[in-house]
Amino acid sequence: RRPMTTMPLRSDKNLHSLVPRVLSVADLAARAIFEIKSKCALQVDTKADQSPVTEADKVGHNIIVKGLEQLWLEFGSGFPIVSEEDAQVATATAGPFWLVDPLDGTKEFINGFPDYTVNIALVDATGTPSLGVVVLPETGEAFWGYQDEQSAAAFARSGWSGDVTAIKAGPRPKRGPVTVAVSRSHGDEAATRSAAEVLFPGREIFLKPGGSSLKIVWVARGDVDAYIRLGPTHWWDTAAAHAVLRAAGGELVQWPPTKRQDGQGGTNVTLRYSFNPTEEPLPALPHLKNPGFAAVGIPAVTDL
Repeated sequence: RRPMTTMPLRSDKNLHSLVPRVLSVADLAARAIFEIKSKCALQVDTKADQSPVTEADKVGHNIIVKGLEQLWLEFGSGFPIVSEEDAQVATATAGPFWLVDPLDGTKEFINGFPDYTVNIALVDATGTPSLGVVVLPETGEAFWGYQDEQSAAAFARSGWSGDVTAIKAGPRPKRGPVTVAVSRSHGDEAATRSAAEVLFPGREIFLKPGGSSLKIVWVARGDVDAYIRLGPTHWWDTAAAHAVLRAAGGELVQWPPTKRQDGQGGTNVTLRYSFNPTEEPLPALPHLKNPGFAAVGIPAVTDL
């Protein structure tokens, strides 16, 4: 594989100009993944960490890597690529890098649920996801968002040829019942409900199960009031939808909140995807894990 050279975007190319090309790459991978699902029986293998992997994961990965490498020629954005499906591509250091999950929600994909996604994120030098694209291969729905020095915006597409509309995360409701997303495949409903009762004290809680990064996008679009994930996830599971949520006005914060020194409540800490530049060798892919988190519409920057 030709090594990728890390270089800044040319001054006339901001994140907004990258979005259409990244979306087209994600769309191409999504169509290929859906075609595999439609035309043949799935062969499911098991990776070293015991998670499932299919031909669709690998095909999606190859399409995305090729497409992002093409951007190096067109935009001068030759950032390293960190993908779930190829440890050889995990060469990012302390600087911008692509973070990719070619098929997020492989269990949903295998079990016939429609809510699996293609995720592509661009993470900046601070570990913040500054651009993200999420596409649903089953429907062609897509969500994308970006936040740079010039502007921030988030959008949704209703299908392959559907309407495109701006989306905005709703404020955290102050009264009445609330709806909280929970993982269908990995969720602990009792633990999620307990956490939701801390986030929304005294409120009636409804849980909405779902798969993949779509649950974060639900918060960005205002479909649910929060998504709480207490179990393990990896960077590529969340970064693209996290970028959409940030661009829509929301945030992903560590859960439970960091305890204050005086023991009174806690303070929100935003999730980051940062390599330690002094760490040699770089952490292996299975160790790029997130802490527990809550996706909320309007992030609380004050104490909880």
